[in-house]
Amino acid sequence: MSTARDPFSIFIGFDSTQEEAYWVCRASMIQHGCDPNVIHPIVQDDLRARGLYWRNSNEKASTEFTNTRFLVPYLAGYTGRSLFCDVDFLWRCNPMELFLTDQGSYDVHVVKHDLKEKDLQPVKMNGLPQSWYPKKNWSSLMLFNNSRCRALTPEVVSSQTMDYLHQFKWTFDIKIGDLPYDYNSLVGYSAYNHHNPRAVHFTDGGPWLEGYENVAFAEEWRSVQRASEQSMYQQF
Repeated sequence: MSTARDPFSIFIGFDSTQEEAYWVCRASMIQHGCDPNVIHPIVQDDLRARGLYWRNSNEKASTEFTNTRFLVPYLAGYTGRSLFCDVDFLWRCNPMELFLTDQGSYDVHVVKHDLKEKDLQPVKMNGLPQSWYPKKNWSSLMLFNNSRCRALTPEVVSSQTMDYLHQFKWTFDIKIGDLPYDYNSLVGYSAYNHHNPRAVHFTDGGPWLEGYENVAFAEEWRSVQRASEQSMYQQF
């Protein structure tokens, strides 16, 4: 994984147990016209080898990129703007259109879901227990104004609490801008499931996982998978 220092860059969380999901997420971006050269995986093993991440690997985290996502501004050299998304996204548009968002005085833009604990399913992917916390799912899609996010250093991301990172305590609520809901449409949650989303988020589990083969948009995901299977296993 190279460090991105372009005016615009896109990072996808990579999890070795969901590699197929990464390639389909990436392919869905490219299918809609995104330049593949601006897309980068966030690979925890690579970050550890480079001395950029050293959290306890036994810490409770549902994916390998649970916390490494907050290294995006650093990886971009604190320049330009960067988009991060979870690996379980299916893009139905070119994500580069989000860079047309007026960043203004905001540090980061997110889709501000207002999920309540009662809204959640008891378990999510691979039988993991579901946990509720304020701002849940906000960090699954983030548009960073990198120069304003210098607080997110390797030291902070490797040592601060998950609450500090995912509750955006490294910034202030008044510095968090809004993205439209249809860019982070939560499959299985009617209040946050846009009828014609720009991006689908298989937040509890996607069609690459047992038990989620028939969720909404599963066939569309498989269509992208079939179209891209020749490139899914290329080297990063």
